[in-house]
Amino acid sequence: MSRRADLTLLHPQFARTLHAVLDELADARIPLQVFESIRSPSRQEELYRRGRDPHAADWGRTVTKAHAYASAHQYGLAVDLVFHIGGKWTWEPPPGKAGWWGAYHAIAREHGLVPLSFEMPHIQAKAFDPKVLDRGPDDDAGWLAWLKARHAAVG
Repeated sequence: MSRRADLTLLHPQFARTLHAVLDELADARIPLQVFESIRSPSRQEELYRRGRDPHAADWGRTVTKAHAYASAHQYGLAVDLVFHIGGKWTWEPPPGKAGWWGAYHAIAREHGLVPLSFEMPHIQAKAFDPKVLDRGPDDDAGWLAWLKARHAAVG
């Protein structure tokens, strides 16, 4: 499964909080937008493998530290916000705007979300603990149905 930026499949409470964060970022004119929201188990594993094959061109440039279901993305409890400037995605703030990552993280914390210091775009629900959450199916179709059912139950 490819990258998804769909907010409708996020956990409902997390989605409400995220919208407040996005509103504050817009008010502050910080051009961060949702680059990735929910993430299938197969996509999570694909991202985990990146940078870990010593024979690949991207050796040493890892993308994530988490296997499938160790990431809040599989539960709809995390997003990655990336700068969207001039119609292009970039992980680098514009010249003179190095403080934007810190401002973003401060706004996220004010709303009870947790940024990851080693993965600047990522924010997640404070209560996320993969050790206590049920693991869903490993296949993408089964995972998506499982995720929708979980979120429908909490409304």
